[in-house]
Amino acid sequence: MRKIPEINQSVLINCVEKCLQNARELFDEAEILKKNKKYPRAYTLYHLSIEEIGKVFVIFKYLIQDNYSEENSIKFNREFTDHKTKIKTSRNIEKIMLFLIQSELTEEQFNILTYSKEAIEKFNKFKNLSLYCFIDTKSVFKPSDIIGLEEVNLIKPNSELRLKLSERFCRLAVKDIDKFISLSKEK
Repeated sequence: MRKIPEINQSVLINCVEKCLQNARELFDEAEILKKNKKYPRAYTLYHLSIEEIGKVFVIFKYLIQDNYSEENSIKFNREFTDHKTKIKTSRNIEKIMLFLIQSELTEEQFNILTYSKEAIEKFNKFKNLSLYCFIDTKSVFKPSDIIGLEEVNLIKPNSELRLKLSERFCRLAVKDIDKFISLSKEK
């Protein structure tokens, strides 16, 4: 049986910083691949950057709860590693951040940050298609047969906007995490 890591405030704050750094590295490497027309793997890295950003907000949820029991550690680990949870989490929190930071959402920004359950399924499907060959009926496809510049241009704005907003938000939130915790406990 896999051991569940123990969580506490220090570990989670360190995890926020590492996840953001990794999200930035994934995004930067996707840019290199896109520039070199390696679209399937560029898509993968943009997508993974979004997932890594989602992890940041899963972490904040548990930081603000300020409950590091074994039960919460198990829940945290489940959410921290679930792909769809990470995408959903990044989708929702950035709408709030964008509103707070800029006070107004442009229609383009709203459309970038808002997508349906079906869109999440499509992003996840494309992530898998960007990595693996597959057979559809009697035809065989490799990632570059499916993922091109158009698909990369669909995901890049999501990844880029989420990364920029998350980096700004986290600089503020980590610094004042104790205030967030006390505000969450107010009735």
